[in-house]
Parts: sequence; C-alpha cells; structure tokens
Amino acid sequence: MLTHAEIQSIADLSLYLHECLLLLGKEIVPGNNGLSLQNKLDEILQSHRTMCHSASFDINVNQRVCHSHPDESVFSSEDIVTLDLVLQKNGLFADSAWTFICGYKSPENRALLQKSWDVSKSAFSSIRLNENSFEMKKVVHRELTGSPYALIEEACGHGIGKSIHTAPDISYSILNKNDVKWNAGMVLTIEPVIAQKGTKLIYSKEKGYTTNNGSPSSYFEHMVAIDENGPRCLNIPQIKDINSIDIFSEII
Repeated sequence: MLTHAEIQSIADLSLYLHECLLLLGKEIVPGNNGLSLQNKLDEILQSHRTMCHSASFDINVNQRVCHSHPDESVFSSEDIVTLDLVLQKNGLFADSAWTFICGYKSPENRALLQKSWDVSKSAFSSIRLNENSFEMKKVVHRELTGSPYALIEEACGHGIGKSIHTAPDISYSILNKNDVKWNAGMVLTIEPVIAQKGTKLIYSKEKGYTTNNGSPSSYFEHMVAIDENGPRCLNIPQIKDINSIDIFSEII
C-alpha cells in the first residue's frame, strides 16, 4: 500500500509528465523522427533538473498500437502519433499517454482523437469509491455505441506505484468478466484504446503490436488515485470541470 506522501509524489510526477508530453508533441512535425523526440525528452529532463528519469518511452505511429520504441522512421503529415511515457523518481512511477496528429489534421483523424478523448474522460468520470469497474465498462460501451469506433479489446490499464505495472489489470471490455473494485489507496492508469470497428490487435516479431487492417488507433492515458473522497485525475486534475476542450490546441 502506498502512503499519502508517496501518492502525492506520484501526483506531482504525473503533472510534470503531462507537461513533458505536451512539449514533445510540439516536435511531431513532418520530417522529424522518433529518435529526435527521444533526444528532446532527454534534454527536457536534464534542463529541468527534476531528478527524475524516463523508465519507458513508446512512440506508436498509425497502425502501431503500443510498445513501439523510438526509431529513425520519419513522421509524415496526417500521421497519428501516440506518445506513451513513464517517468520514475525516488522509486515511484507515473505513466501517461497522449495522441497527436502530425501536420494536416483531417476531419477523419480529428474525429478519431476526439472520440478517444471523450472515452478516456468518461471512463475516469465513471469511477466511484467502493463500486467496481463494470460501470466503467458500460459507460465506455455507451460512449462508442453508434460511432464508427470500437475498443481494442486486449488493451488494459493497470495498477502503478513502486513499479510500472502492478495488479490489477483493468479491462474496458464489457465482455470481460474480471471486474475490479475501486478501493481507497489505489493508484492506476485509465487508457482505453480505440480504432475503427472491426479492428483487431495482432503481434509480429518484425512490427510488434499493430492493427490487423492498418487502421490507426488512439488513446489518452490518465493517472488516477482513489482516496476516501473518491477518484482524482493526477495528470489533469481539472478533468471533471472540462465540458469541452480543443485537444488539438494542447490547452490542458
């Protein structure tokens, strides 16, 4: 169990992580590449003298869903790029992700990101102390009903704290019967991944985790702590007060 002081340290780290993601997002321009972003991240962490370091940094472009490491592949206009970053400080971890569009933001790509944001916010807002995750699954299901999008069923959130991944795994699929009770003292990630309906997650040694049909995916990952007063979003504390945002202006 984490102490109140440890949870506050994770909260502070989560805020800083979100700031890093938005700074890195400004580097997602046509002609740049993942290694450049890795170098920029190193520069940010060194210049801010925060005494934290990157424990994991994934750059998932278009059909690559997760766990894609920075490389020399060049970003092109209209690429959908998800940055998933884990920071560590004093033996504690924070983990968040943000999806960006490189260059021209087509209506189709904007719609995917907007729905992904809406799903992530609804998932967080559904959490109630001492209830379980089935309500969240229903909320996510309702959010996607009638849209051209569906969950990547295999993608899960997880507990986090003194290591990157701790129990429990958190599924967003209404078909998954392993529900998680929301208890005070939990720190976890909420990160539903969506793509076009009919999309499945596949794995190959050469390409890693990708969509089976080449369609892009999107997700926004939030750090959540639950206490006696209920849940709070650590990377975006004001998330419940935001009715409508322009996620493309990076205002939060």
